[in-house]
Amino acid sequence: MKKTIIASVIIGLLIGFVVPLLVAGQATAPDSCVIRKDLSRIGLDDCPAPGNVANFELFYGAGVGQPTPDATHKVGGGMCCLFNTVLYATDWIFIIILAIVIIFVLMGAFTLLTSAGSDEKVNTGRNYIIFALIGLGAALLARAFPYILRTIMGV
Repeated sequence: MKKTIIASVIIGLLIGFVVPLLVAGQATAPDSCVIRKDLSRIGLDDCPAPGNVANFELFYGAGVGQPTPDATHKVGGGMCCLFNTVLYATDWIFIIILAIVIIFVLMGAFTLLTSAGSDEKVNTGRNYIIFALIGLGAALLARAFPYILRTIMGV
């Protein structure tokens, strides 16, 4: 019985993780992306505006793509696509964590209001609010991640 479970888990992992990677490896790599976010909010003014296509082979600046970098065209299309994806993901992460924070604050407030002087419920309500503050810090860190990444990458 134990060997059957182990074999089932291994087969499940192969089907769930390895096979999709092999299938995805046969597709051609994209050479451009559609910009969905306004990248000027993180200081990438050279990238195309939202709704436009950023080509990986071109360098942007002054509103026009060039095949090689120069003084006015210094941000590559691949970098624009990378930051577009990071900004899109971190915006969603921020919204989801913020919703969870609001739920925890409400749960903590409700627990504190209905504690009726019980030390255990007061501590539980306080812990909910502390966890919400920690979550708020994580949400703000998610919001700051694109700026941190831009600084690390030197763009």
